[in-house]
Amino acid sequence: MGTTTADEREVVERFAELDRLLGVAASAVRPDGLSAHAAEQIQNQLISITKRASGLQTLLADRATEGSGWRARQARSAADDLARRAGTSTTKAKDTLDTSKKAKRHPSIEAALHNGRLSAEQASEIAGAAEANPAAAPGLVADAQNMSLPELRDKCARVRAAADRDPEATAARLHRDRFLRYGRRADGSFSGSFRLAPEAGAELPYARGGPTHYANLGLLCWHHHQEKTAEDRARDGPRTG
Repeated sequence: MGTTTADEREVVERFAELDRLLGVAASAVRPDGLSAHAAEQIQNQLISITKRASGLQTLLADRATEGSGWRARQARSAADDLARRAGTSTTKAKDTLDTSKKAKRHPSIEAALHNGRLSAEQASEIAGAAEANPAAAPGLVADAQNMSLPELRDKCARVRAAADRDPEATAARLHRDRFLRYGRRADGSFSGSFRLAPEAGAELPYARGGPTHYANLGLLCWHHHQEKTAEDRARDGPRTG
């Protein structure tokens, strides 16, 4: 394990004290004993605390992986270690680490995270758009203060699309960003999510049995794993079997 300086230990101890004080405050709260107004006021403070904490945690995430802690805990990767310690998914942990790397390249995003002005989800969307168009970052940070997350996500998508003025670059980006995640849940159900290029997604309504048919899972897998370009798909036609 690494070592810390006296100044670093003082900073760490401040956060330990904040954790202790929050625990003391939380132990005194009985939701059923509060008025709705008091509950909302406390909730507002907790939202602020959460955004400040998650923002700083995002900024620190990439730097923390440079240490040996996650290896000492015998994790398969830094993302797996972060997911286990945070009680979240590996996908979300990877997103945090990715945002942490990107934020360093965009001062407005870094400052907003430091000041608790962005949630982790907002920062992830803005950082992705800023990689395509760095000049858009300050405006997107400002927009995030008044937009819902779906609205911000749509605007970030438009920023990325506008930055891809070359159709070939756009197709390459959409192909690179595709994903398919699925698995069995503890209750036995099977769930997942995916992202495909527009022309690939257009095939789903015409797949065998209609858009809700289970055969579409095979179609999704095929599109996710195959390496065809948009031009290849246009030449060969849709795959529906």
